Amino acid sequence: MRQPRLCKACQVKPVGLKSWFYCYDCKPGGPYTPPPCRRCGSTADYYTAGVCGWCHCGGSFRVVDSCRDCLAWGVTRTHRWLCHACIGWREHNPTIGGCLVCGQLRHIGRGGVFRLCWRTAATAHRGPARTIGRTYIPLDVVALNRDGQQLFLANTEKSSRRRGARTTLTPPADATSSASAASAPTGAGSQRRHRQPPLFDNRPPSWMQRHGITDARDTRTARALDALAGEVAARHGWSHTSTKRVRLNLKVLLGQRPPGQTLIRATDVDQLLEHGLFGVDLTRMVLTEAGLLDDDRTPAVDRWAARLLSDLPEPMATEMGSWFRVLRYGSPTPPRAKPRAANTARFWLSAAMPTLLHWAAGGHDSLREISRADVLAALPADPTTRPRVGGALRSIFRTLKAHGLVFVNPTARIRIAAPARRQPLPADLAAVRGALVSPDPATALLAALLAFHGIRAGQLRDLHLTDIRDGRLHLDGRVIPLGAPVRARLAAYLDHRAFSWPGTANAHLFIHHRTAGRTGPVGARWLSIKLGLAAKVLREDRILDEALATGGDVRRLCDLFGISVQAATRYTEIVGHPALGRRLDE
Repeated sequence: MRQPRLCKACQVKPVGLKSWFYCYDCKPGGPYTPPPCRRCGSTADYYTAGVCGWCHCGGSFRVVDSCRDCLAWGVTRTHRWLCHACIGWREHNPTIGGCLVCGQLRHIGRGGVFRLCWRTAATAHRGPARTIGRTYIPLDVVALNRDGQQLFLANTEKSSRRRGARTTLTPPADATSSASAASAPTGAGSQRRHRQPPLFDNRPPSWMQRHGITDARDTRTARALDALAGEVAARHGWSHTSTKRVRLNLKVLLGQRPPGQTLIRATDVDQLLEHGLFGVDLTRMVLTEAGLLDDDRTPAVDRWAARLLSDLPEPMATEMGSWFRVLRYGSPTPPRAKPRAANTARFWLSAAMPTLLHWAAGGHDSLREISRADVLAALPADPTTRPRVGGALRSIFRTLKAHGLVFVNPTARIRIAAPARRQPLPADLAAVRGALVSPDPATALLAALLAFHGIRAGQLRDLHLTDIRDGRLHLDGRVIPLGAPVRARLAAYLDHRAFSWPGTANAHLFIHHRTAGRTGPVGARWLSIKLGLAAKVLREDRILDEALATGGDVRRLCDLFGISVQAATRYTEIVGHPALGRRLDE
């Protein structure tokens, strides 16, 4: 079952309708009064999609509750929180009014009473110790409800009388004697205590009991981890649900840990998702702080590379695997090499794979068989893809030649043109204006920092709360005075941040519901989702606009945006373009 989206403003209640982004309390122009539930008609506890929390399948309310009419325990949302008897009572008695006995506004039956009062009187009237003969006596509902009402379990009534049978009473003498015998005290000053014994064990089995997982053998470690989880949760401002999930995950991991194993493997933590458990990342945080995590996971880029290289023949796949390991993790022994970023390794391998597959299809099983003519034939003529393919092949053969895996470097002395310089283009101003006036405080602040000051996307992700002081942004040794529109949006976002995550320990300026319980920054994809366009596009538009306004002042661009002279030249070279001149006139 997929839980409904939370309100973008309060992050507590679900959205009012599926197509909304806010609840009825936080919707702009509100708060509004939610409509009654379209299933049970209740005007309280509105949840989402037009139904209340009792009727919605994702509501956080109880699954079993009391009947809305007779208060009998054991009804569900299947029959709109009514027992079977009250459903028939409503069909035969559609009139709603005040009960003559208790005064509650319910469906009134014959005699002016609602079903609970009638049921209490009928139960007392047909008691087995007070019936004899066939004399009919009318049901006195008011008198039989004078001492209170008896609640029942729903849907447990079974009529043992034939249709048309009459209830009879015992003679007064027998009734008096039996009543006096039942109420006779056992001693002077003694009081009878009536207790209701438990009908059944209502304690449901725990998650571990349902899945056949025993408790941890090392109870001392289990208690220490549980206490540490509470401390970490209080420090990072986790919700009650997140804390409960992490504690359950720790119990499951300790219960499944084999005897003699001290550390808990990260792959075992990831397998919790297969059991339907959540909070895996937070569980790893607690285990890391306790020093009990053995991170044996294979990075995603390594799994991706192994999947691609499996299509190559041997020994070409082995040679490419050696190159990828040197590129990814470096070489501490001669010839030494520094490790490159995961994105760099992914870029070079994806650029070289079509050529490698072409060589393998042509009958080459090893890169030692590749000649200079093969490399020249494989280089594309397109000026955009030629530098990518040529750079990837040069990196492969240069590394393999240095480690003695190939005899010669066929890419040596082959001229590969530099990548074509892409000219910056203006951004869609309608999208920029929409982001600046967005009702989401995070989107508005992101757009303002990019549109007014042209900050890089990586710098936005790594911004800390302490980087903004006295209306100035301290960034990489530069002090940037923030404009008035930026300060207004910054104040609105800080209020939203403090209201949504008051106990978070994340020092980064931008956080969301997932990073609020951690200490890391938001992802690069989150910026694009919030803005509706790439952050790099908006930054380039800001730099280009400044170049047009200053007539191509390179020094001004370098000082304002912290770029090099070569990068600033990209913008000054197109200042005289007629299309950009028309934009400046607008």
